[in-house]
Amino acid sequence: MTGADRKRIAESLTPAHAIAQKTGTSIPAIISIRISAVDILSWLASAESAEKWYWRDRDGGVEIGGVGCGFTIHPTLAGNTLQKITELLATLADPDAVFFSAQWFTDNHLRGTIWSDFPLEIGVIPEIAVVNKDGEYRLTICREVRPDANIDALASEAERLIETFSSDVSRVRIETLPRLVSENSQPSPEQWRRNIQDVLSAVGSGQIEKAVLARRKDYRFERPVDAIGLLACLQRQNPSCYSILLQPAPESVFISVTPERLYRRQDRAISIDALSSTVPRGTTPDDDGRLEKKLLESDKQRREHRIVIDGMLDDIGALCDSSPAAGRTVVMKLDRIQHLYTPITGNLRHGVSDAEIIKALHPTPATAGRPKAAAVEMINRLEGFDRGWYAAPIGVVGRDEADFAVGIRSAVVRKETVSVFSGAGIVSGSDPDGEWREIESKDIIHQLILGGRE
Repeated sequence: MTGADRKRIAESLTPAHAIAQKTGTSIPAIISIRISAVDILSWLASAESAEKWYWRDRDGGVEIGGVGCGFTIHPTLAGNTLQKITELLATLADPDAVFFSAQWFTDNHLRGTIWSDFPLEIGVIPEIAVVNKDGEYRLTICREVRPDANIDALASEAERLIETFSSDVSRVRIETLPRLVSENSQPSPEQWRRNIQDVLSAVGSGQIEKAVLARRKDYRFERPVDAIGLLACLQRQNPSCYSILLQPAPESVFISVTPERLYRRQDRAISIDALSSTVPRGTTPDDDGRLEKKLLESDKQRREHRIVIDGMLDDIGALCDSSPAAGRTVVMKLDRIQHLYTPITGNLRHGVSDAEIIKALHPTPATAGRPKAAAVEMINRLEGFDRGWYAAPIGVVGRDEADFAVGIRSAVVRKETVSVFSGAGIVSGSDPDGEWREIESKDIIHQLILGGRE
């Protein structure tokens, strides 16, 4: 590393130090260096770190892989992590400061569950990250700058981290699932049918329009499952979905290959997904077209989707300076299933924060139901397990833009056990056995097993 490089690193830390001294609080400082192309998942797999973070957006235009925790937001109150991120970013002039953000579906926390290593909320900038934005790769180093920080010492530590980075890594191994030892569903098929009947009774009596019930299925294999290799396999099968990996502790990893955007914010412009209603893909083009036609013409599927559209328009409307608009409904085709999809766009009022957007939108009618409070109460009463980060808002947040996905098509990987979550929207006309087949089709491990253990 040249003397000019060292000087530039120290100079990049100085503005953050000035802000830290002025505010009396710690501030993240980002050192960003342009690098040649890197296979980010392979680099992440090779990294030795207890914490790992990965995000690839649905279009493949933004991919971030990071290790460690360079700067962490510690919430003082439940639900205020994202607000603290927003407030902090407003004080920074650095466009490279990007937080990984996640929160639980609800704060209905049952102790001793698989989610014990997962905080109710996180706000983390990785210590070291590789960022690919539209084909331009950058290495970023994040240092926490305190008011009494020694800039020379921080610069030396940043230099050390840069010098340890290497892109010469072995390509990530696509995980081949080990031999399955056991599997267990919660609820069981019998309990699922009883839960569906409870929801249908509530729908029939007018208490709710829709409730979304989920299943957790624990698969135990004969050896530990490589979470990054598993994500690489799922990413290859689902190239038009978000790919997410969050590892807050060494042996607890959340992964998701979700097709669903909660929202994307670019300055004040916001785009939202209304995504719901499911049928399988066909085995031939004619069969696929027949199923697509069935989806588009089904009264039950259209009613379910209309509930989602109307609910999201209502939820975001109060935050926009004019009425948000719903686009044309089309069919989104994924690897094994297809959904009804309607884009919603709007323009946010000046000063609306990401925390306010999340509070308004989450949980959506596609993941909880409608009315929201009654649906969540029914979920908490019937499901009997923590959703944790399943179906929760998970995203990346910068000063000028944010992108949040809905954490569906997801699982928790813990050594030999993979706990998979999948859900279905229940409305008038829902059939318990049909809804069970739907959650099977959304189970990412079940589909891998059926597909021949890729």
